[in-house]
Amino acid sequence: MMLHQDGSTHECVPGCQWDLIVTMDDTTSELYSAFFVEEEGTVSSFRGLQAGIATKGLFSSL
Repeated sequence: MMLHQDGSTHECVPGCQWDLIVTMDDTTSELYSAFFVEEEGTVSSFRGLQAGIATKGLFSSL
């Protein structure tokens, strides 16, 4: 399992911007985690990794 993680800013509600944190399998494009946070950072990255580990186990690379 090769994980890919990305955080990008989106304005889903006019005037409000949030970062969408997505964690997915880079090979199969299976989505493991996706959530909005105020600002991307270490905690949000670890939260996405934890979701992937909880559903699929340890990954091979990130």
